[in-house]
Amino acid sequence: MYSITAHNISKDYQNGKAVVSALQDVSLQVKSGELFGLIGPDGAGKTSLIRILTTLLLPTKGTASVAGLDVVKDFKKIRQKIGYMPGRFSLYQDLSVQENLDFFASIFNTSIEANYHLIKDIYEQIAPFKDRKAGKLSGGMKQKLALSCALIHKPEVLFLDEPTTGVDVVSRKEFWQMLQHLKQEGLSILVATPYMDEAALCDRVALMQDGRFLRDQSSS
Repeated sequence: MYSITAHNISKDYQNGKAVVSALQDVSLQVKSGELFGLIGPDGAGKTSLIRILTTLLLPTKGTASVAGLDVVKDFKKIRQKIGYMPGRFSLYQDLSVQENLDFFASIFNTSIEANYHLIKDIYEQIAPFKDRKAGKLSGGMKQKLALSCALIHKPEVLFLDEPTTGVDVVSRKEFWQMLQHLKQEGLSILVATPYMDEAALCDRVALMQDGRFLRDQSSS
């Protein structure tokens, strides 16, 4: 059973008169309950692939599905079933920690209490700062808040685009411990990272460069 599939996905961008290819015939299968890593440098195509799988971009060519749903035809249903944490902090910086959590819970017609077991370990760390504006948090705390908001509705599939870039080593370690816990809860996780040490913590990895996969192998 696969939570994510992609078949011959290509994505082209128009840059003036030139056409820039971000993805070239990328195919991918992520098993249910798997922690799958995309590793590669900036510009490798990781973000474009994740944005297609999270229904934020349309592919130029190819097909893909998430949770058994087509990313083009069923995009509204997919958005109810996934959690997405983009590379840049994208929460409301003028809202407090608690206000951000309440807002995202209301979007999905749920509450913090409904799926508290998923975010308990994270929430306990950010709770002392619940009245602080999100923009005033440290990098590590912003990361934990963003992950909590991505999990608030108990998604089936979690997408993380370089979630630990720019945070300290301790916060990186804590974040990956959280991911291992979430995997044990049965979530399927696709995470993009530029760090080899993080890729080694995944069940499988795919190495990306210039919009293509160079390697797809089991992690040691």
